[in-house]
Amino acid sequence: MQNEENIALIKQLLSDFKIDLAADATPEVTVTTAKKLAAGEYQSIAEILKEKFGKPVEAVEKVNADILGGIIVTVDDKVYDASVLRKLDDMKIALSGVDVSGYEKTAAMTGALEKKLEDTSFGADLEEVGVIEKVGDGIATVKGLNDAMAGELVVLSGGVTGMVQNLNADSVGVVLMGGETTVKEGDVIRRTGRLMEVPVGEGLLGRVVNPLGEPIDGRDPSR
Repeated sequence: MQNEENIALIKQLLSDFKIDLAADATPEVTVTTAKKLAAGEYQSIAEILKEKFGKPVEAVEKVNADILGGIIVTVDDKVYDASVLRKLDDMKIALSGVDVSGYEKTAAMTGALEKKLEDTSFGADLEEVGVIEKVGDGIATVKGLNDAMAGELVVLSGGVTGMVQNLNADSVGVVLMGGETTVKEGDVIRRTGRLMEVPVGEGLLGRVVNPLGEPIDGRDPSR
């Protein structure tokens, strides 16, 4: 019974997975799960991928307990991340933008957080990803991300963010916005498609701000 439930969940998670391949393409496919798949579960995934790719493909199985649950399908330098960890990271990023300082009552604060979650989509999409080759002094050198733009925001596991700075022939340089002590070689880094932007106004004239656009002198920019 448990096996059937897992297969049903896998089919649901992969229902929106779409990818177009050239007729002669032989992609490198990796399937990552939090626990080792049973034979029936892997066979079910193989059949789903055969339908998605339009031909049989051999996938490398990988177990990573850190993703907590769900499934990740990596195709060359693209990834379809339907893991529990990814959803939690997305929720963390979404909620970090909610200012609850103006709410005196817990109910109002909870309502603001719930509204933010309702308005945020947590669906999985096929994304271009890169892998950190080395990191030091707050700079990460990343393999992949061939289509990244200079100044684009990127996201790592755990909610760490960065900005693409250097576009080299075989790598990109990413400035990490804090959290560099948690970043290590081999970590996956995702594009957001959004360029770094900092809102400005008269309240910031003569001020010093950090890379996230936040004043560091403790004064209220609205004054």
